[in-house]
Amino acid sequence: MLLAFYELGTKLFAEAKYGDATVAFIFLTTIDSKIQSFWLGFALCYERNLDFIKALEAYEHAIPLEPSSFTPFYGIIRCSESIKDLSKVEELLDKHKDNAEIEDQIAEALLYIKSKK
Repeated sequence: MLLAFYELGTKLFAEAKYGDATVAFIFLTTIDSKIQSFWLGFALCYERNLDFIKALEAYEHAIPLEPSSFTPFYGIIRCSESIKDLSKVEELLDKHKDNAEIEDQIAEALLYIKSKK
């Protein structure tokens, strides 16, 4: 059942029906809050609706669910650039820079963020 809702949410997102897709991802994150892809879908919907603050919150929630995935950080960087406030993303990257699985990506992202200051 969760897979069917996930497929529905991604289909609605692909059709640019972000409001409807958001509802599907809200349902999914409510039913199982430990699946990173549900939170990423949720965050992308908010990002596409230009609600960058809620998108940032969802991306942040996704980080500990799969510590080896850098994907949430990409979203956080995009949203932070959109609101023209990179301080939070720099803080998050610093907090996770010792994660051996993604340390190279974090180092690159930190250099990128510092170059934007």
